[in-house]
Amino acid sequence: MCTAGCSRQKFQDVRRRNVIRHEPTCIISVMKTSLSRIVVTCWIPLWLSCADNGVPPTLFPVAPVTAEVNQTLTIDFQVSNPSGSGLIWSYDGPKLPGLDQTAVLIGTATTAQFRWTPLASHVGTHQFDFRVNSASGSSQQSVLINVRPGAGTAPIFIQPNNGGTYNVDIAPCVTFDVEVKDDDSPSVSIRASQPLPNGATLTPQSNQRARFQWCPTVAQINQSLTWTLSFEADDGEHPPTRHDYLVVFRRTVQDGCTGSPPNIDILEPSQDAIVTSSGGFDVVVRITDDNEVRDAPVLYYTYNKPGSSSDDFSQFEAISFESDNEVWRAEVPPSAANLEAFDVWFVVSATDNDDTTGTACDKRTDSSLRHFLAQIDSAPAPNCELCANSTSCQSGVCSIAGLCVPACTDSCNCIEVTTIDGGTLPACDGSNACEDPADTPLQCQPDPWGNSVQSEALSLLGGNLSGSICGTSESDWYKFTSGLDKVLTWTLNDEDSADLDLELLDESGSSLILASTLSATETASICVAAGSITYARVHMYQQSTAAGGGYQISAVQTDGTCCQNDENEPNNVLEDAIPALDTVVGTLCPQDKDHYSFNVNEPSTAEIWVQSINAETIRFTVHGPLPTDTKMGSAYGGDGNAQWLGVLTKPGTYVVSISSLANTTIEYGGQITVDAQIDCFDTMGCPIDSVCYEEDGCLPATCASQMECPEVHTCQQNIAGNDASKACMSWCSSDSSCRQNLGETCKRLGNNSRGCELAGSKTAGQSCNSHRDCSADLGCYDWPGGYCAVLGCTSHSDCPSGTMCGGYGDMNRCLVTCGEPGQPACRASEGYACYLKLGVNGEFFSACVYDEDVFGT
Repeated sequence: MCTAGCSRQKFQDVRRRNVIRHEPTCIISVMKTSLSRIVVTCWIPLWLSCADNGVPPTLFPVAPVTAEVNQTLTIDFQVSNPSGSGLIWSYDGPKLPGLDQTAVLIGTATTAQFRWTPLASHVGTHQFDFRVNSASGSSQQSVLINVRPGAGTAPIFIQPNNGGTYNVDIAPCVTFDVEVKDDDSPSVSIRASQPLPNGATLTPQSNQRARFQWCPTVAQINQSLTWTLSFEADDGEHPPTRHDYLVVFRRTVQDGCTGSPPNIDILEPSQDAIVTSSGGFDVVVRITDDNEVRDAPVLYYTYNKPGSSSDDFSQFEAISFESDNEVWRAEVPPSAANLEAFDVWFVVSATDNDDTTGTACDKRTDSSLRHFLAQIDSAPAPNCELCANSTSCQSGVCSIAGLCVPACTDSCNCIEVTTIDGGTLPACDGSNACEDPADTPLQCQPDPWGNSVQSEALSLLGGNLSGSICGTSESDWYKFTSGLDKVLTWTLNDEDSADLDLELLDESGSSLILASTLSATETASICVAAGSITYARVHMYQQSTAAGGGYQISAVQTDGTCCQNDENEPNNVLEDAIPALDTVVGTLCPQDKDHYSFNVNEPSTAEIWVQSINAETIRFTVHGPLPTDTKMGSAYGGDGNAQWLGVLTKPGTYVVSISSLANTTIEYGGQITVDAQIDCFDTMGCPIDSVCYEEDGCLPATCASQMECPEVHTCQQNIAGNDASKACMSWCSSDSSCRQNLGETCKRLGNNSRGCELAGSKTAGQSCNSHRDCSADLGCYDWPGGYCAVLGCTSHSDCPSGTMCGGYGDMNRCLVTCGEPGQPACRASEGYACYLKLGVNGEFFSACVYDEDVFGT
C-alpha cells in the first residue's frame, strides 16, 4: 500500500509533461515522436486504491479491425489489474498528418477506449501498439487497422513532385511516371490538361499510371529553359484533379559568349533563421544582371539535408519565383509529414538572356546552399495560404493545389472541391475565390486570319499586318518569298503586357533565329537567297502569365549579297544529310546549317571534331538514330575548334548538324570516328545491359559470380531465387543513382540488396519473367509464372499501396492483400489463392500467395 503523498508525486510528474488533451479520467500527453511513429500516453491516477501486490496488469488482445475515412472507429480494451495500481495508457502509432487531432485514447482503471476518425491521407494498413503500465509492470498488444477510402474519393497525384531538373548535355530526354491514387475507382484517366510540347507523349502504363516522355528539340531548348506541364486525373465521378510540373533544363554555357552572369541577393530568410507561418514560407530574392533575366528564377528546396554534390538537383523539388515589383518571391509549402517544425534547405538559380538567338549563351548563377527552420504557427492558416492538409486551414478545406480555400457559406456560390487529402468538400467558388478580380486580365480578342500552322502561313509582302495571340499554345505564321539576294528584317511590335516572341524558320520548319526579349519589340534579320521562302512564327513566351494581346508584324528587305554555299547543298535539314566519309569539308553561310550522316552498327564511342578557318566560332550537335531527332550531344568552339566524345548506344544512322553564331561566311573541316569499344568513367556512361570495366570500357553485364563484376556492382539473378541467369547491377540508394534517362530504377532485390534495372509496367502481384518486367522498385520472385514484389522489406511502410510485408521462407516480401482466406482471389487459375500469412510485426493478414498446400513451394 503506497501513501497519498506517493500518488500526489505521480500526479505532479505527469503535470510536467506537455499536456494536449484532458478527459474526466485521464490525461493524454505526447511523450515523444520519431520520423515514423508518434507515442501518446494517458495516465489514470487511482486516488482511492494504489495498492501494489506485485502482479502486473494484463491487456487482452484485439483482432484486426477496419476503418473508413471520415467514420469514427471505436476500439474497446479490457485489462486485468489485480494490484489496483494507477495505470498509464499509451499507444505508439504511425506518423500520419493530423493523427493527434483525429485520434484519442480514453482510459479507466478497468478499460480503455480508442477513437479515431481517419482522414483520406490515412488510407492504408497501419500498426498501432497499445500499452498499459503500472508500478507492478506493463502489458502490450498490437492492433492492425486497415483504413479504407470513404465513398467517392477523388484521385490524388502520387508522382511526379512539383518540378525536376534535366541536364540536356548529359541526358537529352525527359522521362518520368505520372501516377495517381484512387482506391475506389478501378480506372482513372490521366491526360494533359493543356497541350504538351511538340514531340512529347503521355502513354498509359496501368489503370492509374502513365509515362511521360519528351526529347526536346534544339529549337525548344532555345525557346525556353523552363516549361510547365499540366496534367489532370479524371475518375468520372468528380471534377478532374490537376497537377502542374515544372521542367527545368540546364545546359553548359558555350565558350566565347559575352555578358556577365546574374547576381542573386537573398533577402529572406537569413541563414539558419527560424521562420514561423501557418501556411507557406517565403523566400524573397533580388536578381540583377547587366542585361535582363528572361526566365523566372527557380527555387530548389528539400526537407532532407542534401548530399555534398553541388550540382545534383535530383534531390530537390523545383518551383518558379513570381515577380513582386523589384524582387522575386516564392513560397516553400508546409511539409505534410511534420506538423510542428521541419528543416528546409534551398538553392536559388537564375538565368539571364544574353543570347538573342536562343539559350546557349545565357548564363546561370546558383546560390550557395541555404537553410532555415520552418515552424508551424499553432493558428490554422487563413484563406489562400499554402497548406499540407485540410485540418491546417481555418476553413477546413485544403485544395488539391495545396491552398486553403474559403468554406462554403450562404453568401457565395458553392462548388465541390477536390482536397489535398483525396476527398471532396464544398467550398466557396473553389480555388477561384483566392484570385483577386482586380488582377484578372481583360479577355484577349482573337484575330480572324486562321494562320495557326505553317501550311496556312499568310504572305507578307510589305507594310504592317495586325494580329493577336491569346494563349501559350497558340501560334500565328507568316511567310516572305524573296525575288533577289537580300537581307530580310522582320519586326514584331506587341502590347507591353502580351509578352510575344518572334521565331524565323526555313521551309522545312527548322528554326533559324529566335528573338525573345522582355521588350515590346522583337527584331530578327537574315540574308535570304533569291527564290527562297522564309517563315515567321509569332507566339507567346511559354512561361508567360499574361493573357496575350494584339501585335503588328512587318518584313522589310534591304540590299545585300548572300554567300555562295558549298557543293554539298542542299543539306540544311536532318532529312537531307549527306554521308560523311570520315572527313567533312564545307561552307556555312549566315544562319546556315550543314548536316552529315554516319552509321553505327553496334553500341560505340563516337569522336567528332570540327574546325573553322580563321578561328570563327563554330558549333555542332549530334542527333539520332534516324528517323528520330533526339539530341545525343553537342560541342562549341569559341576559338573555332569544337570537339565531342560520346557513347551512341543504339545502332542506326546519326547526323551531325554544324552551325555558327557568327553572321559571316565560314569555311570549315572536320572528322568523324566511330569505335566499337566504348570508353567510360562509370556505368552511368554505358548502354543498358553493359557495365564499365575501367580500362576495358563498357562490356556485357553478364556474370556467374560476384568476382566477375566491377566494384560497386552486385551479381544478381534476373529472377530472385533463380540462378539460371545473372547480371552485374550497379548498387544504388535511389533512382538518381541509376540510368534514369534510359528507364532504369533502383530495385529492392532482397537480402538488403538493391540494384539498378529497367522498370517495366507490371504491378505488385502480377506475373513476370524477370526483374525488368516489374514497375518501380519491384523485383520478380520465382513463384510459378513470376510474382512482382518489393523483396527484402523490413516493415509495412516499405510496401506500395495494397500490399503488406510478410515473412515467407528466407525472405520478406510485399504481398498483395486480399479478402478472407479460402475465397477465390488473386491469380486463381495459376495456383494462387488468398491465405493467411505472418506479417513482419508478428500479426497475420490475408495475402495473395502461391498455394503451397496444394501445389508445393
